[in-house]
Amino acid sequence: MAKKKTDNASKSPAELPIEIIDENAIVNIKVSTTFFQRLQMVYMNLIKDKSPEDIQKFLEEVKSQKISSEENYNIETLLIILSEFQKTAKAEGFTKIVSKEELEKLTEERVQRMKEQENQK
Repeated sequence: MAKKKTDNASKSPAELPIEIIDENAIVNIKVSTTFFQRLQMVYMNLIKDKSPEDIQKFLEEVKSQKISSEENYNIETLLIILSEFQKTAKAEGFTKIVSKEELEKLTEERVQRMKEQENQK
């Protein structure tokens, strides 16, 4: 049986129904490497002013599952997303092993490409 369509055109924004995601849903999404790199940059910006001691404390909080602040909770959330992307990319055969020097070169090239793309907008 088809759902009955309602006329939302006559309703104010406050009266419109709101679509939500089921709290038990596990949603599969496809994410490009460029978007993954943007998320990595967000992570780097979030931790750039943290001392090595602060980062170590944060990692210990994550390991013990006792996050002490909203900021650390948000950083952990981002790390979970990055980790899941990395695991899926590996499982699907999209990863490779490179040297530290190769990684630095690739990172510089990617950052340069992203800057160029931003400048074209």
